[in-house]
Amino acid sequence: MPKDLDEAVTWVENTAPFEALVAIYENSPFVHHSIGRYVRNTLGLWQEGSPLKTWFESKGFTHPDDMSSVIFDAVRAKKTGEPFDLQDRAACRWWAGVSQTWS
Repeated sequence: MPKDLDEAVTWVENTAPFEALVAIYENSPFVHHSIGRYVRNTLGLWQEGSPLKTWFESKGFTHPDDMSSVIFDAVRAKKTGEPFDLQDRAACRWWAGVSQTWS
């Protein structure tokens, strides 16, 4: 199992079906509920203490949705040659401002 972002990118590139990779490259909104769910569950992003989740937490990420989104953005950046800044992404976490107390 991947232990950091680079390994996770390679894992996705080598594991995802062609159609899923195309959706990732095109930044399809369907990625989150399809390959995104698969990646979060398979790579242990919901499991406390999993190596990849621990790595992301050390970079400031707290929610598995943010973690999988970063993986897909890194896959897309690698494919297109666009720059990818992990620190910039850590500063823009969607879940960071969401309260975890819901009534």
